[in-house]
Amino acid sequence: MKHAAASLAVALAVVASALAVVGCGANRAVVITDRPLTDRDLAMAWSRADNRDSGDFSEQLKAIVMLPDGGKVYVRLSVTNVAKYDGRAELLGKVELADGRTFRVKTARDRDEWEYADDHFHAKVGESTVDVNVGKAVFHVVGDDFVLDLTITSDLPPLRPGGGTFDRGGAFYATTLPIPRGAAEATLRVQALAVKHDEDEEDGGEGDEEPAAEEGAAPSKPLPPAVEAIAAGVPDGAPGTSGPAAPAEGEGEGDDGGVDRAQTEEEEVHELEGVGYVEHRATNLAPYRMATRWFKVSDVTAERTVAISAFERTEELGGGIQGWVLVVEGDEIQIYEPDVLVNPQQATRDDETGYEVPEHIFFLRPNDFESFQGVVRVNELTKKQDDLSSLSRLERIVVKRLMKPWTYRYDAADFLFKRRVGEAGELSILGVVHYEYQVLN
Repeated sequence: MKHAAASLAVALAVVASALAVVGCGANRAVVITDRPLTDRDLAMAWSRADNRDSGDFSEQLKAIVMLPDGGKVYVRLSVTNVAKYDGRAELLGKVELADGRTFRVKTARDRDEWEYADDHFHAKVGESTVDVNVGKAVFHVVGDDFVLDLTITSDLPPLRPGGGTFDRGGAFYATTLPIPRGAAEATLRVQALAVKHDEDEEDGGEGDEEPAAEEGAAPSKPLPPAVEAIAAGVPDGAPGTSGPAAPAEGEGEGDDGGVDRAQTEEEEVHELEGVGYVEHRATNLAPYRMATRWFKVSDVTAERTVAISAFERTEELGGGIQGWVLVVEGDEIQIYEPDVLVNPQQATRDDETGYEVPEHIFFLRPNDFESFQGVVRVNELTKKQDDLSSLSRLERIVVKRLMKPWTYRYDAADFLFKRRVGEAGELSILGVVHYEYQVLN
């Protein structure tokens, strides 16, 4: 670990010196929140009429909860007009217990068949509900064989980093962190036991299969989950080595992802506690108009939450890379850089895709490199995925005219962040996170 810290620190110093010579060269228009966010600020972007009328609109809210015994909870609400969905809302809930049992549900409703509010974040999809206010997020998730009641509370303020926001000529992208890190309490009521897969069975992933007909099918064949995520400005992969794996393409079929279930006569109740993270993103930009590539970390552990997000804007949006960095330990924000300069370095060409994949990603505070410096260094590649792999040949031909997305996943990337504390002090945070690099074009 000491060797890793030393080598990362040297790399930071070299890049900071180089950038001090060339300068930042920022060229973008963003909206940066300069006041505390209110409940109304957290409301769904769908509540705005112009967003409901936008054919390229998408938004997504996700909650990641880590349980101390190794269990995991993941809830995701998505709404989109992309691919002729026309306002379709979809709620995915998944609970993984420490004993290996998994409970999952996906519920979808078409436009006008689900509810929303405009005074705070509220959605009701089928019997399931999501409510997010300042300092508190409440999820009621109803499956065929379980009911989950999850509450995440926090004294930390909700954040809207400038590096996660874009607003120009009516085109926008906005990232909000309603709960940067909070205490999670949940009650899981089970009416059936989820039996583990046999060893030779393929894991069902997060259940991104199409919902059953009675849950409200899409008006046309949907794009694969990875493309939906790109459209929502959320290149959503596994949120971390310690967090639940995000939906993977082509995994599992059917409403329960292929898990055999044995009915029980008595209800089983589990009281769960852990730590959680809630993130919301929305955009009215088509993915190929918004970004050419993404850099992302979303890692929740018992000790800390590390969240990093950056994307390279298309030429249409002025080019350049914008992003933000957050590290929370316990109930204290250790590092929050709402707007960072991002500099990928030491790229290696992937012969299969032709893409250049950087080995180091440096993060610096614009015009003040000494106040904050950070680096993520990749190690062994865990998985490389063609995000269009599930499309038919004809669909792939059509979509590839616009983008050719591939995702590179690293389960053990090193990171080092340094922040100035006072006149002479310095805070250094070193660790390992799950990191994703996604290229669209």
